[in-house]
Amino acid sequence: MELADRLPADGSAYHLNSPRYALLDQLVHQLNIAGHRVETIATDQWVRGLVEYGEHHPQAAISPFVPLFTEKWGPERVSVVDLYVEDRMPRLGCTRTWDAFAYLTGQSCPATEDLLPGCVEVLTSSGFLPAPSSPLSRTPAR
Repeated sequence: MELADRLPADGSAYHLNSPRYALLDQLVHQLNIAGHRVETIATDQWVRGLVEYGEHHPQAAISPFVPLFTEKWGPERVSVVDLYVEDRMPRLGCTRTWDAFAYLTGQSCPATEDLLPGCVEVLTSSGFLPAPSSPLSRTPAR
């Protein structure tokens, strides 16, 4: 918000993402390191489970997002899941955000290897993710 409040509006967006994207296996690795027990399953099995969960828990935070994983859009008829293969991964730039951050604060972009563990920590401390059973270690992402 501070970027939007302190810089002139020019119709551009500030993306808050890592300059280096992380694949799902890296997120799973970080969640497991933090003590969240995550097992991997086939994508279609996960989507079926998500749909079933959404049907039984319509007020859950994830429920409004179920169509992103089940409906197909555009001329290529793809879902969000279809986009998350490495050769189709959307590339969102964050150079503008980090440049503005440096301009306003005099600090540079945080180290990218620290972003994913920090995100997991914030999601856990905010209550979005349940508290893990026990953290394994605090080693950096591979």
